[in-house]
Amino acid sequence: MPNLKEIEENQYKVDFEISKGYIDFSLKNGRLVNFQPLMDIDNNFLQKRNLSDVSFGELKDRLDINGNDIYVHRMEISSTAVNMYVEGTYSFADNTDLSIQVPLHGQKKDQDEAPKNKGTSAKTGMSVFLRAKDDKDGKLKFSYDLLGRFRNKK
Repeated sequence: MPNLKEIEENQYKVDFEISKGYIDFSLKNGRLVNFQPLMDIDNNFLQKRNLSDVSFGELKDRLDINGNDIYVHRMEISSTAVNMYVEGTYSFADNTDLSIQVPLHGQKKDQDEAPKNKGTSAKTGMSVFLRAKDDKDGKLKFSYDLLGRFRNKK
C-alpha cells in the first residue's frame, strides 16, 4: 500500500480511462478554512456570509466512476454558507454536467449553529435550479436551469 509521500512523488498513477466502480463515502465535521476559491465567490448571493470558515453537515453519497466521469447521485450539502442539493456528472474530460438545487426557504443566517441534514428526499419548497456545465474551452460555466433537467427524470 503506497504512503502519502510516495503518492505525492508521483510514483503511483491512476489510469482514469479504464477505471470503473463506485465509492461510498461519509465525511463528518467537514470544514473549509481560508479556501481561496470559495472566498473568491461573489458574496452578494450568499448575503455577506463568512466564506473564510465554512462548516458542513455530514456529506455522504455514492459516486459511480466510469473512466474520466464521476456520477454524483443526489447529494445534500448543508453548510454554514448555503444549503443545496447536487446531482449529475463531474468529469476530468470536459464532460461535467451538474444540476444544483438551492432551496430559497431554510437558508440559515446563524453561522454559529452546526449545519444539519434534512435528507435528499426532504420537501424543499421553492428553489433556484442551476446547471454547471463545461463549455467548449473546458471551463465550468453556471447558468439557470429553467427546465429542471434532473427534477423531471423521477
